[in-house]
Amino acid sequence: MLEKAKQVTATNGYNNLEYVRWADDLVILIDGYNKHARLIDIVMKRLKEEFAKLELEMSQEKTKQIDLSQARAKLEYIGFVFRLTKRDGKSLVIRHPKRKSLINLQRSIKKIFWRKRGRAVREAVALINPKIRGWVNYFRHGNSSRHFKILKDWYEKKVRRHLLKQKQQRGFGWKRWSRKVLYQRYGLYNDYKIIYSVLPKVKPAQ
Repeated sequence: MLEKAKQVTATNGYNNLEYVRWADDLVILIDGYNKHARLIDIVMKRLKEEFAKLELEMSQEKTKQIDLSQARAKLEYIGFVFRLTKRDGKSLVIRHPKRKSLINLQRSIKKIFWRKRGRAVREAVALINPKIRGWVNYFRHGNSSRHFKILKDWYEKKVRRHLLKQKQQRGFGWKRWSRKVLYQRYGLYNDYKIIYSVLPKVKPAQ
């Protein structure tokens, strides 16, 4: 139904409607021009009709309409937050990890440090690095540099605290272990490079 809707609503070779589905989550994107606003009601009506045939209902809690042109508006989907912003006078979409996703990762890392308290820090690092690698690889296609810096700095502090706790000392050992020593001697994960994939530019709403 949505594929047909894309074809019917396209103008001059450009889609005014697009959609993406992941498992049972569905996001429908509609062009920001005022003349296409009617598509929202039409699509919602057709979706309900198709779902009824399958004896399914939309989640009232999760189903919502979001106008990204509004201040502070955001779309959250499969761990990402999507926002509309302007750069050099042009509108474009940026995406970065949800705060909850970073918090959940930090919690899982804290549990590893707790289980490995009193053990060599390399044992904890060997378990933590794959977790960070997977998380970073998932979010590196986006605008996640600020979140990566937060994670990297936090991870370094946790390793420093672990090292000092083993010696029953407080602090973070800033002068005792340089950043270079942390990565070369203890092997902390250190590939936080961003891959800036190009997203389509957004036409300004009329």
